Amino acid sequence: MDKRELITALKDFLKIEGFRMNASGAGAVSLVKEDDYSKCEIVFSYLKYPGVYNIGPYITAWKSFKQVENILKPYFVQYKIGLQDITIYYNSRRNEEMSKVDIAKPEDIEKVLPELRTMDYEDILPFFEKYKTLKDVNQKLESLEMAEISKFIFHQPIPRMMIIKRLCNTSDWDHFSNWAIDVYKKMSDDSNENRIYFNMYKALYEELKNTAPVD
Repeated sequence: MDKRELITALKDFLKIEGFRMNASGAGAVSLVKEDDYSKCEIVFSYLKYPGVYNIGPYITAWKSFKQVENILKPYFVQYKIGLQDITIYYNSRRNEEMSKVDIAKPEDIEKVLPELRTMDYEDILPFFEKYKTLKDVNQKLESLEMAEISKFIFHQPIPRMMIIKRLCNTSDWDHFSNWAIDVYKKMSDDSNENRIYFNMYKALYEELKNTAPVD
């Protein structure tokens, strides 16, 4: 059994419609659905042993909003920051026992199918449905404490928050952006990494000042 057979079995048994299979990653396979506005990805991590796979104890949802990531990508390239194009993410409930089950052939998925169905249909798919638009994302952001944001906005959260706030025309986007720039300016002497982020945030802020909010 290889990765392609594993993700095919997961797709067939879970009966999730509209998603294509992706088996190109290391240590994970996924189901992907994409349109002009966003990309949704259901990620199944695994450990591989001779002849068997053990699926991880939870499933992860990745969602990329192209309006955000298309602005950010040139900065990742220019400043040589290796970040993935994921805007928000969410981990399903955990089931440690599921990760102990050996998957040696496609039919073995049935051993963990109830758990996987619960995770997908009660946790992951509702997450995608809940955050359809950037305005949905921004509404959630406004309800979170700073310490909770990194569990919702993908790493690095600050530039993504700058973009989301600007695109959603929030009243605090300018204040937040200047706060982030000032914080990294103060830390820029501490490390080359902080100096890179300081320069990146300054340049991003200048671009966003001339970026029109979304409707």
